[in-house]
Amino acid sequence: MVLNYKVIRILSALLVIILTIFIIHFTIDFVHPRTNFEIQIGHEEDDELPGMRDNGTLFTNDSQLIALAIYPDQRDPAAIAQLCVTKKGSQQILQEEKIREYAGLAASPIYLHNLTWSPGDYTITLKRSSTTVQSLDFTLK
Repeated sequence: MVLNYKVIRILSALLVIILTIFIIHFTIDFVHPRTNFEIQIGHEEDDELPGMRDNGTLFTNDSQLIALAIYPDQRDPAAIAQLCVTKKGSQQILQEEKIREYAGLAASPIYLHNLTWSPGDYTITLKRSSTTVQSLDFTLK
């Protein structure tokens, strides 16, 4: 079967797009290693990379949320980290989860108890050895 010129151009363009996506993915993962701690919140974890597919900070409080503590590629060892949720501006801890760290840990999911919380502003904090390494404000409506 002989392909006409238009079909060859379309296939070539698709090949370029696929190669570009591959190169970007490779660059993000290997050339630019993750250097900071990060917290993401959402309903669905990404299957390929540490992160949430629907990462955000404003949520309707009608289903359980997942908080994901994302670790940098290189870090000092710590035996246990803590993820704490408080009402914004308050010191009262609504939820506290311990994370056992190990070599190669990329991310640790925590299932939030948000369905029992009232609408409002909250802060989630990641602590290592009692030192805050990252925090994130989020809102339930």
